[in-house]
Amino acid sequence: MGIFISLATWLEPLLVPAGVPAETSGALLLAILVTGVVGCVVVPPSARAGTRARTLGLTGIVTATSCVLLAVSPTPAVGIAAALPVGFLLLAVLPVALSLVEGAGSPSAGAITSILWLSGNAGGIAVSFCVGQLLDVPSVVFVLFAALALGMAALARWLEHGGYEVAGADGHDQLAPGGHPRVGQESGTGPPQRDLA
Repeated sequence: MGIFISLATWLEPLLVPAGVPAETSGALLLAILVTGVVGCVVVPPSARAGTRARTLGLTGIVTATSCVLLAVSPTPAVGIAAALPVGFLLLAVLPVALSLVEGAGSPSAGAITSILWLSGNAGGIAVSFCVGQLLDVPSVVFVLFAALALGMAALARWLEHGGYEVAGADGHDQLAPGGHPRVGQESGTGPPQRDLA
């Protein structure tokens, strides 16, 4: 979300050093917004329960690749090629991430959802502020975007493997590898038993 907000805010001044006119930057921004709206309609419903984390990972990889291309060659042609997939996927990943966490049935799903909302909005403000200080070096900004996108891909991999699930005593036998017994039920452990005889 921070990447999308920053692109929408600073795309024109980031492309000015490469000689991209304001009209072209405006058209690119419009393309990002339009494809983003289309992505919000298409991507979340098509991301089934088993593929939501993969959708997040794919979005991170596509966004990182597009930002690296913009860092290396910020031309109008590259801008169009990068804007369309980024706009289509990037705006749609937040509802996908929220549905991924909420659909897991984890006791911590509510807290994770709140953190996602908070980090999305706070991240948008923080990233936009940092980009505003780096407008003289657009290539560094696009590399920063790429790094953040790769971080999102890594987070998606963590979510795909259930990293947000916390095992309790009741679920230890399901999450522990090798079929180990529950907490407190290991051989010779657990609370002492009174002899009532």
